Amino acid sequence: YNLKLFLFFILSIVLLFSLYKFNYLPLLSSYYFIQAENAGLIREDFNDWSIFIVKALKVKQPWDAETAIASADNLNKLHKREIIRNREDLIAASDLISSKLERLVTRYPDNALYAFWLGQTHLVMGERLDAKYFDQAESALLRASQLSPARQEIYFLLGRVYLNKKDF
Repeated sequence: YNLKLFLFFILSIVLLFSLYKFNYLPLLSSYYFIQAENAGLIREDFNDWSIFIVKALKVKQPWDAETAIASADNLNKLHKREIIRNREDLIAASDLISSKLERLVTRYPDNALYAFWLGQTHLVMGERLDAKYFDQAESALLRASQLSPARQEIYFLLGRVYLNKKDF
């Protein structure tokens, strides 16, 4: 009887731990991400978007890569819609997005998707913050084009990089 109780106790602890790591943390990150998306794309409040996206990215959970890519996509949409208005908020969010994507590019060097989104994030940073990011955007996008030469959007973004750099 004591062995069954002990095994039940151990199984319960393992179950609670797995629920925390694989259910609670992803839900928390998802909650913050949805709040960010609502703030940025619906209410057009870049300050709130930045606060929530930073919170979403700081939650360590098994699906960090997906959160980083979705955040980069959001940042690009906000840039296209001219919603980015605050330099400090952009720095906080884009630095975190790009650092996550840089780690993914290093960890998975044969994955064009991470290099593509890193390049796109650096392109937004170059157009909004400082031209020094254009070289990083170019490097990441060239890497993505080597890994996925058929993806035409990469060449469009490279064209934007060269246009911004005035490198015809």
